[in-house]
Amino acid sequence: MVLVVLGSLVVAGVATLVINEIKSSADTTSTDVADFVIDPGDTAGQIATKLKDQGLIKQTLLFNLMVRERKVAGKLQAGQYQLEKSWTTGQIITALQKSRVEEKKLTVIPGSRIEEIAKVLVDAKLAPSTDAALATMKNADYFKKAHPLLKDIPAGQSLEGYLFPDTYQVVATAKITDVVDTMLKGFEDQYKTFDGQILVKGRSTHDIVTMASIIQREAASDAEMPHVAYILWNRLDPRYAAEVAGRLQADPTVQYAAGYDTATQTWWRKNIDQFIDINSPYNTRKNQGLPPGPIDSPALTALKAAARPGADRPDASPGDKDLYFVAKCGTNGTNYAATLQEFNKLQAEYLSCPNPR
Repeated sequence: MVLVVLGSLVVAGVATLVINEIKSSADTTSTDVADFVIDPGDTAGQIATKLKDQGLIKQTLLFNLMVRERKVAGKLQAGQYQLEKSWTTGQIITALQKSRVEEKKLTVIPGSRIEEIAKVLVDAKLAPSTDAALATMKNADYFKKAHPLLKDIPAGQSLEGYLFPDTYQVVATAKITDVVDTMLKGFEDQYKTFDGQILVKGRSTHDIVTMASIIQREAASDAEMPHVAYILWNRLDPRYAAEVAGRLQADPTVQYAAGYDTATQTWWRKNIDQFIDINSPYNTRKNQGLPPGPIDSPALTALKAAARPGADRPDASPGDKDLYFVAKCGTNGTNYAATLQEFNKLQAEYLSCPNPR
């Protein structure tokens, strides 16, 4: 009889504890609102773990029991939410079924410069104007503490090159700084996939991103990027100074220096003849070495190519002496050359091509 009574008391005590847990929140005094994301395919268990990691619930077991008891596991919707830290577990479960935060979708195309990215934010109604977006994007120093990979950016420079090109879903109420932080995290996540496998020696992260941005606009395809990178790094090698004088002579850097073309309404004008001698540190036709910073946002393939250049041409033929490349006539391909004489011949063929690309 005593055991029965004791058992009943234990059960009653446990029940009281459960009820108290249901009625309480992880932080009853908090007034904070947390952004919370359910990714497509997340299970109730995974959602519970995320909630606990963000300090929104105290017990994952209780969350799972309540979800099972309410039979709502299949009703927890993927999306982004704003949850109050003072909410109880029950309130959170209810919110995750019907209170999805409005999101905005934006796509940054590889090879975009920050002015183009600023317009993407404006078009997505995430910035009131391109000037407002650019004011944030041009202040790299503001973001350096939260993003260690930015440490090599010279003081006063912009985030050009570091706003990773991808498609993003962000909260409609996100600030410009929030959107920029998201893109910087995208850059960091991708850069870390090869950070321990970099082959070029004595180069900073900023150097690699700068080179990658040029490769992004020079290479005709992803397959060509490693060899284009190899050629461009070769051109900076003192061993080849007699041939190329340490100049990249990359047309995209001239396009970048030339700026916006009002006639064609593009930042990347095709005819750069009048700008070949433009007085700009970004003009690698005139200046030796890398430009001061990136000229656009490179994709992962270009970043990897800059970090891990390849001596072989895309067709696997040896190209370890190559210092030049020129587009093939009428195809989305490239010819390579080791000497200026070879290059001039290939260029003449391209210029006389009836269907240049």
